[in-house]
Amino acid sequence: MKLPLQYREFDVADRAIDKENRTISFSVSSETPVEKFWGTEILSHERGAIDTDRLDRGAVPFLTDHDRAGAIGRIISYEIKNRRLYATAKISQRAEAQDVFQDIADDIRNNISVGYRALNVTLKERDEKGHETYLVTKWAVYEISTVSIPADATVGVGRSEQAQEFDVQIENAEVTETRSVFTGKPSIATMPDANSTNPQTQTISSSQPAPANQAQLDNVRDAERARVRELLALGERHGVQKKAEDFIYSGQAPADLRAAILDDQIKFAEKTAIGSNPLGMNTREIKRYSICKAIRQGKLELDGLEREASDGLTKVLHREPAGFFVPDVALMPLNARDLSSGIASAGGVTIELQVEPTLIEYLRNKMILGRAGAVMLGGLVGNISIPRQTGPGQAYWLAENAPTTASSLVLDQIGLSPKRLAAMSNYSRQLVAQSSLDIENMVRDDLLTVIALAQDAAGLYGTGVASNQPAGLLGYPANPAGTYNYAQRAASVTFGGAATWKSVVQFEANVEDCNVDLDETAAYITTPLVKGVWKTATKAVNYPVYLWEGGGDPGAVNGYKAFATKQVQSNTVVFGKWRDAIVATWSGLDMITDPFSLAPNFQIRVVVNLLTDINFRYVLSFCASTDAGNQ
Repeated sequence: MKLPLQYREFDVADRAIDKENRTISFSVSSETPVEKFWGTEILSHERGAIDTDRLDRGAVPFLTDHDRAGAIGRIISYEIKNRRLYATAKISQRAEAQDVFQDIADDIRNNISVGYRALNVTLKERDEKGHETYLVTKWAVYEISTVSIPADATVGVGRSEQAQEFDVQIENAEVTETRSVFTGKPSIATMPDANSTNPQTQTISSSQPAPANQAQLDNVRDAERARVRELLALGERHGVQKKAEDFIYSGQAPADLRAAILDDQIKFAEKTAIGSNPLGMNTREIKRYSICKAIRQGKLELDGLEREASDGLTKVLHREPAGFFVPDVALMPLNARDLSSGIASAGGVTIELQVEPTLIEYLRNKMILGRAGAVMLGGLVGNISIPRQTGPGQAYWLAENAPTTASSLVLDQIGLSPKRLAAMSNYSRQLVAQSSLDIENMVRDDLLTVIALAQDAAGLYGTGVASNQPAGLLGYPANPAGTYNYAQRAASVTFGGAATWKSVVQFEANVEDCNVDLDETAAYITTPLVKGVWKTATKAVNYPVYLWEGGGDPGAVNGYKAFATKQVQSNTVVFGKWRDAIVATWSGLDMITDPFSLAPNFQIRVVVNLLTDINFRYVLSFCASTDAGNQ
């Protein structure tokens, strides 16, 4: 079968410490049986059982907590006696190594863990319950570590060797064959016997006969091995070998690991995002930053705080701006910048903004995705790829001795990568030259809001990569009733006339019919006109309760939040679990100023670029209608 690097732990109570020569001698391994996920394992210490090549070459490092990046010494000698392996480690003179050495001498670190690779394994016995005991007849030491807290003896630590799997020959004591746990294909092989003078021809006999229900046990064992194989493969593919092994020993399914990986990817993106204030600008600096000054000076003449902020973001983002970078915190209204330290790093540019009340603002659509509960990932640097399972394995009812049919899971992934969103505005030189709170906020709001509205609309109506846009939710086709293809939305709702309570509830039913678990982010989104109709439509004749309840924003429909905005097109209603929408931004607006093109008009042209993307964990989490009873 295939196994990763294995680990065993021992107390070093019988150690010998030579402080003058900086050496430690201790026991490394014994023949004590240890439970592994495939059965009970015994390490043979017979002559020839231990491959000593690495030990003989002095190539076995002495580590701290299995950290290969920080070896504190190496194994300089070893001895095999009394069915145990003993070793002596020479400790480095480095300060950190001497600290560990002193902890061992003071009996603070009193555990040793050996990392070894199993080469040949013999099935020694199988009891009446099908539990198997294996004798490792050939194995090699790869590293030895001092550990402050011993790991579970059956759980490896994510090392480079463990990231791959090694072929291990297993002798079946009954039929003398090697069977791959991962392919189920038998191949004839003769295994060495540690007790034999001719290890090429003899085998160890089983002390227990095979049970009568061997076929059923084989089926169960094959299913378990398939589970282990898939978990190990997922762990290797996504670099989470330790997590995969934890799932193996806790009896969890591959689907559980996929869900954990997906959540970890989201958390990692949130954790590693550089945030809205990666430069650590204090309140005074944030209040001093002037977008109008930056526009007036342009890239070539930019100086002071605005130049320092742009240069700082260039280093943080590892990319050069076409013009100059504007930090997210500078995009807040001036009167709100005192609160900048509390800004969440997620979705900085998608937050709905307030314009100073002394200005007569343009009447814009209300942005909706963030308010509805979409996951906002802001301040990103690299691309994100999230694995997703789109097809299940299969279970079968079988006759007593019938073989199990293999089934394969289907996987895909959703990706988030930067897509350029740009806007261009013209401002009079006189306007940007004026030192005024109102003017500063007006310029900021105009630059930011037009970008944010376009980003928000793309989440609903984006036409996809071919148009250099994200693929919006309503651009996906709908599943036929009763089906759920992962590349399609839940089945649509057709009103076919006036709005009815039955049709409103159907949105929820169609989403849940796709096995989606709704949560607190489930909500209806529609137009103000549909909202008006639903607020006057009763649930039943002469029943004074209306489809849309409440006078605020949001209201409530069918027990869920309900929003109204002209971002949604006429007669359209969308219901869904908005947490499954992901809006990503790569920090910093890239602003280019052009003082020449419109110079005769005494104007400055400003082009703003934002890197952003939108995707969905499950498009199935959303149900839409385009004839929502607006009559």
